[in-house]
Amino acid sequence: MNNIEWRKIEGYDGMYLISSDGSIKSVGRIVKHKTKGKKTIHERILEKRMMPFGYMLVSLWKNNNQKTYRVSRLVASAFIPNPLDKPTVNHINGNKTDDRVENLEWATYKENEQHAWRTGLKTKGPMAGKSHTKETRHKMSISRKGIRNYSKLSQNQVDEIRNLYASGGYVQKEIAEIFHISRPQISNIVTFKQWKDDDTGVLQFPLEATHED
Repeated sequence: MNNIEWRKIEGYDGMYLISSDGSIKSVGRIVKHKTKGKKTIHERILEKRMMPFGYMLVSLWKNNNQKTYRVSRLVASAFIPNPLDKPTVNHINGNKTDDRVENLEWATYKENEQHAWRTGLKTKGPMAGKSHTKETRHKMSISRKGIRNYSKLSQNQVDEIRNLYASGGYVQKEIAEIFHISRPQISNIVTFKQWKDDDTGVLQFPLEATHED
């Protein structure tokens, strides 16, 4: 695609636009202001940031509320039809920072998993395909992640996770992949079941709540 095309972002008409190459810009406009009466918003390209697991994210504001979105999903939603209502977006070339529309496709969870193996985003270890007891799998999980009694996340990370989930653009499995933690742990965070260490201020989770059998 040679020419860059800009389209509206659903739910943000007159506020933000998304381009076919993955850029996001705030639309110039005049808005109400609590103390000044009116405020001028100048058109500008928004900054994106890379999160764990390599995806590019952007934050949008509406009615004094901020929501965070994966850029690839915004591009796909604006430019790529999804008649089968597939839930995930693949980066065709395996580069998660390449959010050009021609590099994106809608996929089922199974297709997403197969694509990850095919592009090398996931690789098989020496123990792949072997059968293990529940106790052995539990020990292997602890060894891989270096977890002894609990897994820790900062308050900023927890806030980011809740923002992603509240945006409606991500399921718990996707967020778990972004932050390299388990889906049950994501569930604990978004349902406010985690507990906080009063001494360190770090959110902690019991070991049994952080692993899937």
